[in-house]
Amino acid sequence: MDSRLEPTDVAPVAVPFWLQRLGALGWRILAVVAILAVVAWVAWTIGTVTAAIALSFLVSTTMLPVVDDLRRRGWGPSRIAAAATLAAFGVVVLVLAVAAWVLVRYGPELITEIQRGIDSLQSGELASLIPTPVVDAIRDAADALRAWVAANIGSVVGQVANLVTVLLFGAFTTFYVLQDAGRGWRWLTQGLDDERREVAARSALRATGGLGGYVRMVAILAAAEALVDLVFLLVLRVPLAVPLATLVFAAGFVPYVGGVVATAALLLVALASIGSAGTALLLGLIVVANVLIERFLARPLRAGRNRADPPVALIALPIGAYVAGLFGLVLAVPIAVAGLAIGS
Repeated sequence: MDSRLEPTDVAPVAVPFWLQRLGALGWRILAVVAILAVVAWVAWTIGTVTAAIALSFLVSTTMLPVVDDLRRRGWGPSRIAAAATLAAFGVVVLVLAVAAWVLVRYGPELITEIQRGIDSLQSGELASLIPTPVVDAIRDAADALRAWVAANIGSVVGQVANLVTVLLFGAFTTFYVLQDAGRGWRWLTQGLDDERREVAARSALRATGGLGGYVRMVAILAAAEALVDLVFLLVLRVPLAVPLATLVFAAGFVPYVGGVVATAALLLVALASIGSAGTALLLGLIVVANVLIERFLARPLRAGRNRADPPVALIALPIGAYVAGLFGLVLAVPIAVAGLAIGS
């Protein structure tokens, strides 16, 4: 037989340890990315169901203190779930209805006043103090924002039925989540031993408590800032005070960006109606009020809660605006915080 065809002993090739670890990590990363891609595709395909589940999760975590209080009072699970669901979605529907009516009713007037403010900024007393490129940038941003809002308001009007579906399905989901949360948790953790089940329970309570605290904190701060700004606007006799305060409240649910946009709108409307001196006074009052709110209200509420860090908001806000318009812009950061809480 030809010796070249005979089997020979080949020494195994030694693979470096770091290369073994890198290969193991690589296939795990690929598997996780593939799973996330499938989950994202399914969530996108059933967008209405996904939105309802996300809304239900946010509402459920927000109502946890109410649920705990009713449980201590001796209420049954079904009664607690019904009361908490009706209270939460009653507030949600009322706030959405009032905000939508005010902004749609006074939206054109508000945009006109903002445009007047930009014109005053360009030709009034402050024209010599503000560089022309800055004024042009403000005008371009206002035009782009106006076009975007107009386009998305049209889509919102066209998707009212979809919104109602999300609210109804979210309400039913919230009821069953609050009613059978304990049973569902026991089913999810049935394969864990006692020690790991306890660790998972502590992690879940920390995540849901932090997320619920974040949503409550944002709502309280948005309401406080809107109320304070409403008082300032009424005292200084700025027109459209109620629509502007509603804009401040809605913008409060959009971290970082919303406050800047709402304050700019207030100042531009004030500049067109009460002049530069009154606008400067309004700006000073807003700054002082925000400092006091941050010091005495925001910090105690923020203690121990999940926060929307700037990188999270920077990534979530454009995605939410692209996927769901105005509603996506409002819900993007809470959903991102929820995802981070679950992941942690």
